[in-house]
Amino acid sequence: WACALRATLPSPFPPPGLPSAESGLEYQASAFPLRVMVFVDGSWLYYSFHGRRPNCPVQQRYGDGWAFSNSVAFDRLPYLISQHIHQQLLRRYGTRRFVEITRTMVFTSYRADTHRRSLRMSMFRQMAAAGFEVHVRTTTGLQEKCIDISLAVEMMHYASIPGAYDIAVLISGDKDFIPAMSRIRQKGKSVALCSMRNCCSRDLLDPNAHVRDFEPI
Repeated sequence: WACALRATLPSPFPPPGLPSAESGLEYQASAFPLRVMVFVDGSWLYYSFHGRRPNCPVQQRYGDGWAFSNSVAFDRLPYLISQHIHQQLLRRYGTRRFVEITRTMVFTSYRADTHRRSLRMSMFRQMAAAGFEVHVRTTTGLQEKCIDISLAVEMMHYASIPGAYDIAVLISGDKDFIPAMSRIRQKGKSVALCSMRNCCSRDLLDPNAHVRDFEPI
């Protein structure tokens, strides 16, 4: 592990192109940035990467055991999110707004007997090194729902604080967050979803669910 050659995985979601100058759109620039907070379902993300699910795009591209010779560039994630939100607003409204990622919070857990050099613990350390706030709970059984509740509560809490964020970005594929996403939108905040192919509930992707304000990232 320590001697393995480590490489960076490029984003599986290439940035979309901007409208051309010939499109006739007149863009509006604003001096006030959109404040964005990112909430990461760390347990879902771990199993999405390492759950050995069928048709995993990462495993298909890099092969079995990809995690031992590659690493995920978590420090690029806030940049990719801000770029996608900026470009969607630019195309939809012709508004050029700076998107500021103010905080990225990760909620996850591990069993008390998890080895410190496991892939799970390594992922948490990589996230912390990227500047994410990693909130970890030690579990003794099947207590993942407690993590989901903690994430949903934090999203709702900051939605009620004036100026905390304009947009909440949820990184997950779990439909259990639908009620929280709906309530946040009712408070006048925008919600974006960042997920992975073959790992996201169809309910989250359904436009009729009315739980997000942007195309999925």
